[in-house]
This record gives sequence, C-alpha cells and structure tokens, in this order.
Amino acid sequence: MALGNELVRAKRLKANPMQQVRRIIHQQIQQREYHPLEEVIQTIRQITDRTYRLFFELISQTGLRFVEARLFSIEDIQFASLTLLVRNGKGRRLRTVRLVYGLSNKLQAFL
Repeated sequence: MALGNELVRAKRLKANPMQQVRRIIHQQIQQREYHPLEEVIQTIRQITDRTYRLFFELISQTGLRFVEARLFSIEDIQFASLTLLVRNGKGRRLRTVRLVYGLSNKLQAFL
C-alpha cells in the first residue's frame, strides 16, 4: 500500500491499485503452552515401549516434526557426522539436523 501511495505522489500512477485490496484481519491465536525440559524428559521416561520412547526422544532432541520423524529412513542417518537428513520436510525441502551423541548411540543400539 505504501509503495502505491509513493508512486501516486511521484505522479507515476493516477491511483493506488492496492487501495481496492481489503486488509487482512488476523485472528486471535491461543498461545501455545510450552513445558520445561525436565517435564518433557520425565514424560518420555514414563513411556514403557522402547520404540515409542526413542521416537519421542528423537522428536524432542532434534526438533523434527511428527511426520518428518515418522518418515525418515535408516539411510538418512549419518552416524559419522552425527546428522540426520530430513527428506520429507515442510514444503518438501531437504535439510539436515544434528544428532546429539547420546541419541546417536541409542539409535545405533536400537538398529
């Protein structure tokens, strides 16, 4: 809108074409509730199934989205460089995330 107004002032446009565009009305989004790390760790430790426990450790320590963690394959884990290739990221973008050494050991033991 501001650019259009400047072009009108400079007499490069007769009217601001953005004048007809309605403004976006933002909805109120409820604030998300975040939990302290200690609470997350305690919750994960209560998971008895070792596959699920490792899955949630992976999510909490790497920041992967649920679907990204669910869809990665063994070939995506680079134990030598402690990285994980994320192929199914948001917008189908590729990215790598760091693996904490302890998590890397747990993944190796699990495999």
